[in-house]
Amino acid sequence: MSDCINYGIGNLDIFMLGMSLLGILAAGIWVRVRRRRKRLHPQVELTVTARLLGPQRSNNVVETTLTFRNTGKVRVELPKIELEIRGMEADSDLFALKNKSAQFDFTTRIAHEPNLVPPQWDYLFVEPGGTQEIRRISKVDARYSFLLVRSEFESMNGDRHSSACVIESHASQPAMTAS
Repeated sequence: MSDCINYGIGNLDIFMLGMSLLGILAAGIWVRVRRRRKRLHPQVELTVTARLLGPQRSNNVVETTLTFRNTGKVRVELPKIELEIRGMEADSDLFALKNKSAQFDFTTRIAHEPNLVPPQWDYLFVEPGGTQEIRRISKVDARYSFLLVRSEFESMNGDRHSSACVIESHASQPAMTAS
């Protein structure tokens, strides 16, 4: 008889143990890389607000504020920021978009700025933890009772994000005539 003690660990068991350890190591590296990538990925919040400043002849003056808040760890660079104002006339019927009963149709484009970043700049930037505001004053015809103010931006990596708000513009109702 042999003096060797057989512990029951064969080549297959050693191979399986090695593969398990390799899998655990690979999963750990993947988690670390994902966390680091997410930490270094731009993270920005966009808030759109609008307020009616008041009437001026047959128009209303509306102030729009776009607020960019960088919640990430890296500087965010925004090469394109779009602003659009659409309106719903005071005498129009409320009707929803097809297949979207909760969204009303703001058909009339009142104002559109395809890029708020000045042409002499490559981009607008927001430092980590910082906030950047862009304000615009617009003239809106008084016949619109509700305004949809929407902004969309594109980051340097091509991701697109948007935000919107609706305000009442206090349009006066057309005079009713008695018959």
